[in-house]
Amino acid sequence: MNFKDRESAYEVRNVNFDLIKTIDLTLPENANKGSNGTLNIIAGSPEYRGAADLCVGGAMRTGCGIVRLISAETVIQTVSVRHPGCTFAVTGAGQEVKDVIYRNRNCTGYLIGCGIGKSSGSAEAVDAVLSEPKQKVLDADALNIISLYPDLKKRLCGSIVTPHPGEFCRLSGYSMEEVKSEPEKCALRFSADYGTITVLKDYVTYIATPEGESFRSQASRGLSKGGSGDVLAGMIAGFAARGFSAADAAVAGVWLHAEASYLCEEKHGKMSMLPQELELFAAEAAAKAGL
Repeated sequence: MNFKDRESAYEVRNVNFDLIKTIDLTLPENANKGSNGTLNIIAGSPEYRGAADLCVGGAMRTGCGIVRLISAETVIQTVSVRHPGCTFAVTGAGQEVKDVIYRNRNCTGYLIGCGIGKSSGSAEAVDAVLSEPKQKVLDADALNIISLYPDLKKRLCGSIVTPHPGEFCRLSGYSMEEVKSEPEKCALRFSADYGTITVLKDYVTYIATPEGESFRSQASRGLSKGGSGDVLAGMIAGFAARGFSAADAAVAGVWLHAEASYLCEEKHGKMSMLPQELELFAAEAAAKAGL
C-alpha cells in the first residue's frame, strides 16, 4: 500500500468518549499492582526536574500498577515530595543510566525523553530503551537525540512518538510549512515510513498509525504552556504499560489529557491554568467517565 492509499484508507476520527468506550479502560475486578503494568520513566535532569514530576503525575492517573522513575538523586528528591507512590532508581555517582535501565528491565513499558537533555549519557539511554522489546513512548529530548542519529531513527518501529511541530520537523525532515498546512498527512506519512504511532501535538492533535488510521483531538487553549506535553506523555505511557496497544494507549492518553484540560479551564481559566493541575483534573475526568 503506498502513501496515497494509506491516506484514503480511513476517515479521520474524533477522539471522544464514544471512541474510548470501544477501548474499555476499566480496571479488571481481580486487578492488583502487579497485573496493572510497570512503567519505567527515564526523565528529568538537574535543570529540568519538573519535567519528571509532570510525566510521573500523568502516568499515575492511568491505573498503571507501578511507576518507576529512573533519574538523578536531585530529580528524585523533587518528585518524591508530590508522588510518594512512585518508586525510584538512582543514576549518577558511578551509576550509568544505561546500566540502571538494564538492571530495572522488569517492566511492561518505557517513557523516555522529558527533560533529559542531549548528553552522550542520554543518547545511550535512548539506545538502551530502543533495544527493549516492550511498549515505549519517546518524547522531547529523546526525539531530538534520535533526530541527530539516523541509525536510531531506523529502530523506531512499534514505538509511540509524541512530538510538537518543532520536534517533528527535526525528526521527519519536513518543513514547518508542510507540518502546519497538512499535519494529518505528515503524521500519516511518518508513521507509514517508520512504523510508529505518531502523536503530533498542536492546537489540534493528530494521531496516526502505520496502517493509515488517523484521529484528531482539540483541547483547551490553556495547554499552550511548557510542561503540558510531559503530562500527556506520562498518560500515554501509563496506558501502554497497562497492556493496551500502542494506538489505543495514544488515543486514551490524548482523550484523558483533553478532558482534564477542559475541567481545569472551568476551574482556573485558560490564562492561569497550569500543567501540574492537570493531574488532579484527570482523576475527576476519569471518575466522571465511570473509570
